[in-house]
Amino acid sequence: DALDDLFDLQDRIASQIAGQVLPTLRAAEITRAVAEPFSNRTAYDLVLTAYPHFWAHERARNAHALEILGKAVDRDPEYALALALCGWAQAHEATYMWTDDPARDRARAIALADRAATHAADHAPTLTAVAATLTLVTDQMDRAAHFIDRALAIDPNNAWAWLRRGWLHGFEGDTPRAMAAFDTATQLSPLDPFRFNCAFGRAYALRAADKLAEAEALVEEGMRLNPAATWALRMMVALR
Repeated sequence: DALDDLFDLQDRIASQIAGQVLPTLRAAEITRAVAEPFSNRTAYDLVLTAYPHFWAHERARNAHALEILGKAVDRDPEYALALALCGWAQAHEATYMWTDDPARDRARAIALADRAATHAADHAPTLTAVAATLTLVTDQMDRAAHFIDRALAIDPNNAWAWLRRGWLHGFEGDTPRAMAAFDTATQLSPLDPFRFNCAFGRAYALRAADKLAEAEALVEEGMRLNPAATWALRMMVALR
């Protein structure tokens, strides 16, 4: 009825506003944290400091993110978000072949994700990060889906959760649902620093549907958004 339509419109407007405002607020928080002397930064400040390096998807900066997140965990060993992001960054090391010992880094990533999961409670970003780690370095896709479902039940407007949901559907070979999830992630956070990964995720999903030319164009789009993500060149080779 008309009232339901009005509530739906209000929800969509609120989501769009949040998607536009959140990156700006996060950037302001990062600027504030970086301005603090390193020794004075809280575990939360250290997580904020690590974010830009974590988003970069580049070997040296990922190593720097791991170093900072490790210090956050040292400051607060039960800080679930720091543990989860540290696990996710450790998973990058193994997945993108940035390590001389992928088995070691895979084991570290899983251990960190398991620790984070025990402290995550109802924190959607932590649950999302745990799921991301599991999808990158394990075959525990059902467990990863459980964490994503929990994250989205808590915060249906979490763009990163929709991003990881899209990748999960892509791994399942469900191209339509993957594309819908990536579309939702982009609509919720059009300025998100991970929007390049939405392009890569769409490419992966389209490859499963044998739409290779469209997939290749999306890999190119993702690399324009983040030229540092050279690991995606492997996707390009697989499409030819």
